[in-house]
Amino acid sequence: MTKRPVLIKEAILVNQAFETIDECLEQSGKLLVDNGYIEPEYILSMKEKNYDIAYDYINLAISLSTAFREDWYQLKFAIEYNREDYLNAEISAKELLLNKPENKRYYVQLSAIYNILEKYDLSLATIEVSYMKGLLEKPEEFTNLASFYLYKQNPAMSARVLETALSVSQYFRSVAQ
Repeated sequence: MTKRPVLIKEAILVNQAFETIDECLEQSGKLLVDNGYIEPEYILSMKEKNYDIAYDYINLAISLSTAFREDWYQLKFAIEYNREDYLNAEISAKELLLNKPENKRYYVQLSAIYNILEKYDLSLATIEVSYMKGLLEKPEEFTNLASFYLYKQNPAMSARVLETALSVSQYFRSVAQ
């Protein structure tokens, strides 16, 4: 392994979305191995759910970087979530959302973490922001938000969200025809 003092752009994935943590590990880990930043055992340790070693590596990579690296924070968040380290997962989810506010998935992830941490008002507020930004698309996303409003005893907002969902679904149906 060749030691390098600073990460190079060839060792960084940008604007990537991964379906599974294994896919994320393979792609981001291969770049780091190929460019001499980590040993191949790093990837294996992650696949074997040895999160401690992988977590140390990803934190080191983040601390050495001078710029936000989305794929690294995705990996960091995934490790924290799988380790049930929800307080740190909250911090990582916030970092992802602050740096990539156009990505709906990060609103959903942060809202889910808030739910786990029983920060229900923050969970609702996070999903509300994605709704106000027009990021909700699927009927179940609207009904989840509407249900949340009912849970928080706000039937008027629940009705507004469902009304929006109906108009959005009618629009998509007319475009499809």
